[in-house]
Amino acid sequence: MIRLLWSTTNRITRSGRVLGEDQKISTYDALKAMTVNAAYQHFEEETKGTIEVGKLADLVVLSQDPLNMPTSSLLRLKVIATYSHGKEIFSVKKDAS
Repeated sequence: MIRLLWSTTNRITRSGRVLGEDQKISTYDALKAMTVNAAYQHFEEETKGTIEVGKLADLVVLSQDPLNMPTSSLLRLKVIATYSHGKEIFSVKKDAS
C-alpha cells in the first residue's frame, strides 16, 4: 500500500519518467482513495474506511506522517504497528538498550 501511495502521488515509471503529470494526486486524496472511498466502493462504509466508534478499527501506525513529508520520500515510510478489529497484530519492537 505504501508503494501505491507513492505511485499515485508521483506517477514515476520504472525508467524514471513521469507518466501523466496532470494525473498526480495529493497524498491526502491518495489516502482517502485507499480508505474512505474504497470502503464506499465496496458498500462497507458502515464498518470500514474511517476511525469511528463501532467500526472495525483496522489500521496501521506509520513511522512518519505521510501528509507532512515530500511525496518523493513516501517510500521511506515504515509500518510500526498493525491493528485488526482494534487489536495489535504486529509491531516493531524497539531495542530496550
